[in-house]
Amino acid sequence: MKKSFTLMALAVVCAACYPDSPGGTRTSTMGGEGGGRREEVPLTGPEIYVAAVTYPQDWDWRNCPDGIAAPWENILLLRGVDTVCCVRTGAQNRIGDNPEHMHIIDGHLFTEYMSEGVTSLSRDGRLLYEYEGMERLAAIRVFGGRIYTLGVRKDGAGFCLRADGVPIYQDTEGTLVEGMEGPGSSVMDMVEGTPVFAFSRATAGKGREWMLCKGGSVERILIPAGVEEIYSARLYGGHLYLAASRSGGEAPVLVEDGDCYSLGDTIDYDELYGFTLVPEEDEMRIAGRYKQHFTGHVRSDIFAWDITASWDRERLTGWYYGTGYLYRSGGNERFVRIKDGRLFMVSWPPRSNKLDWRPDGDYAMYSYACGALRDTTLYMGLTPLHSGGQPLLWMGGRTRTVPVNGYIVAISVEQ
Repeated sequence: MKKSFTLMALAVVCAACYPDSPGGTRTSTMGGEGGGRREEVPLTGPEIYVAAVTYPQDWDWRNCPDGIAAPWENILLLRGVDTVCCVRTGAQNRIGDNPEHMHIIDGHLFTEYMSEGVTSLSRDGRLLYEYEGMERLAAIRVFGGRIYTLGVRKDGAGFCLRADGVPIYQDTEGTLVEGMEGPGSSVMDMVEGTPVFAFSRATAGKGREWMLCKGGSVERILIPAGVEEIYSARLYGGHLYLAASRSGGEAPVLVEDGDCYSLGDTIDYDELYGFTLVPEEDEMRIAGRYKQHFTGHVRSDIFAWDITASWDRERLTGWYYGTGYLYRSGGNERFVRIKDGRLFMVSWPPRSNKLDWRPDGDYAMYSYACGALRDTTLYMGLTPLHSGGQPLLWMGGRTRTVPVNGYIVAISVEQ
């Protein structure tokens, strides 16, 4: 049954470890936000880090036969065109090549690795610590010289908050409130030096309760009547915010200190994928995605679309067809649409559903971590899908070749 609600939603590598810096400039076929051709220029402005998985120069990693491994595989971290570290993957180093297990934090490459009942965490290729148990890191934060991790057990049974590998709080049956991938990670925040996150657990009967964990201290979250599911929770500016849905198909809401607010414009949906809270200066937004069916104008065909939309408390700020990544910064937003594994187009308000920029050629963005928005400048780490092509760093219309044989897995733009 189709439901109608009001909400504020805001969607959803080389021949050697030290590549030569490309000299001079060249004309790029990658158009900028304003269209046309752009020059490949030296890196200026904020400090940009790029992480890439790399292979020998003569290795065709795109067309590698199944079961045939490359002679070697490295993870390279660049600061601009300078090498920060080059790390060899493999069980002997306890470093894998899963992009979801690589994190650029404060100019360092953190990698997580699970094998034989042990979880390991390394920084710039050097083992920091390891512990018994297989955990996927839902969040990692560095604060005050300590490393805080929030790990979900691989078997799905519970989670554990750790500081430098030592447990602070764990629950063998709880489920993290993880929100969804999007602008700003909402799984765990550092609030005045304390890690804060939310989780749920079953109660007697068939009910659930939601809890807020501050370091090792846990308190129950008071849920307003009618709230059925919490998708995201954040403690921000002294207020507790929840992104929640209500029972009976009623409007999802933003909950602030127990008070419910319906936001934005009314839309129809068929399936909710989830939400995540995005603090922006003095305002709290909600990021989310949903599925909506449409009837064709020419024929009566029914089309199913994934929709990414953005609202603030008073108005619709953007609405985008298809799957992809939404980035926000300082009140600005960009939507990168991915279609059939390829970067299809980039859109931004007010022309939310019109083609604003499209790449010349087939490029992939392998994860949300391959993009970042700073003010009005969108940064993307793009990997060509054709053999022989080198990755590109796209910076709001300017491009820079990343001279490696491999693919970009993450970027970070430091203010």
